[in-house]
Amino acid sequence: MVLTGRALGRATLARQHLLQPTTMPVAALVEHLYGLQAQSPMAPYFALRARAAGL
Repeated sequence: MVLTGRALGRATLARQHLLQPTTMPVAALVEHLYGLQAQSPMAPYFALRARAAGL
């Protein structure tokens, strides 16, 4: 199966939990996303806030 650019982008957003807040426990979410945005010191905190429901 070949994905369109839009489908690939949506799949990437879904894998990164950016389409909707997740109910995954924070510790599991951090483990899942480890290193995703670690290039900037504050980015992981903002990234976690954008993804975790109720944080």
